[in-house]
Amino acid sequence: MSPESPTLAVVPNRPSFDESVQITGSGFDPAIPVTIRACMYLAGDRWESWATFEPSRAGRVDVSRQRPLAGTYDRADGAGLLWSMRRTGQRHPRPDRANGQNGRGYERETTVEVSATQGGEPRASARFTRVFGTRADVRIRAVRDPIVADVYEPTEPGPHPTVIVLGGSEGGLPDWKRPLLLAHHGYAVVALAYFGTDGLPETLERIPLSYFRDAVAWIGAEPGLENDPLAAVGGSKGGELALLLGAHLPEITTVVGYAPSGYVHQGLGEWSESGSSWTEDGAELPYIPYETGSRWLARLGWCWLRKRPVALCPAYCRGLEGIDDERRRAATIPVERTGGPVLVVSGGDDAVWPAGTYTADIEARLERHAYDHPYERVHLEAAGHRFPVPYAPTSETTGGELIPRVPIATGGTPRACHDAAQVAWERTLAVLERGLRGQRSPERTT
Repeated sequence: MSPESPTLAVVPNRPSFDESVQITGSGFDPAIPVTIRACMYLAGDRWESWATFEPSRAGRVDVSRQRPLAGTYDRADGAGLLWSMRRTGQRHPRPDRANGQNGRGYERETTVEVSATQGGEPRASARFTRVFGTRADVRIRAVRDPIVADVYEPTEPGPHPTVIVLGGSEGGLPDWKRPLLLAHHGYAVVALAYFGTDGLPETLERIPLSYFRDAVAWIGAEPGLENDPLAAVGGSKGGELALLLGAHLPEITTVVGYAPSGYVHQGLGEWSESGSSWTEDGAELPYIPYETGSRWLARLGWCWLRKRPVALCPAYCRGLEGIDDERRRAATIPVERTGGPVLVVSGGDDAVWPAGTYTADIEARLERHAYDHPYERVHLEAAGHRFPVPYAPTSETTGGELIPRVPIATGGTPRACHDAAQVAWERTLAVLERGLRGQRSPERTT
């Protein structure tokens, strides 16, 4: 037995949620494997992970350097115990006080409990706090007229460079994690809803672009928010929208799309009757329909019977393949009009729609038009549709339900999703820095 009493150490002890940590242990019996478990509450749910390691001859364990013998992940990875966490089904016993939540449910921080056992006996424990934004450095306010948004602002004197964050087909207000972290990095963030809440359209179909012009005008009237230039960040349908806004609204000159489409697609109301997702001056923008067909509907029925997730990608692929060149050109978003940095990120195992094809088409279009602003396509073959904030749990590879008992497959593996999230976040911060802090009043292409 090592002469030391077993201990666990975590550095840093109060990291930002998008920051990795180093977990080490010492004083363990080198002859007995050590199992380290981690748990935390996030959005009221309990998440857990574990990994078993062989201690060194000195009785030490270093999670960053050692590959687990077994566990919820399988490589040497300092963040492995964070991203491989799995939802347990337990809720926080005191949801009103969970993780530093305020009245609207935003979490300022969450505590991670780490424990080590040998031979089934508890040997050491530690805890650390992951911070989204302290109460001192970010304030959050709700806006419900003339737009529906939550606004996240650094508390130091502004005005601050402003990012519009857009949700996807889930509707409602965008999830708070990315906006709160961006505000923690010094941006003012307008997390903008555009359907599914507070008097907005109920479904994602025929959403007028004038609503987003109203949002830009509202930002321009707020003394703490810069509106020259603006950035738009969105994923999935929100990525399609971010690219569309960059092409149509001159104030938005920096665009980031996670798993975006470079085409306007059919809306998401009644599948058989929906028109375009977007309108301009009362007219529907030309769009690409999805094509279900008998084979896909049969697959949907099989998934319903077997309670299996369904991939929507075939419906989008057949829709893209089934239209003529003229209609495809009409539905193409003219991303070359953006007039500033463009970043698109996609995964090769996207089960929702062919984002890899879409981002390749976006890149090719920008090249053909000799786009004279920075642009980047990041394509990660093993990734799926989801690009969460870094070091968030990625164990769930489905999202929402198409019909009751049929979740939507998103693709990718938890490990690939984690890797993609890290890359996407790093590139996002770099693009926003360049687009919002590195230039003012950029000229737009025509």
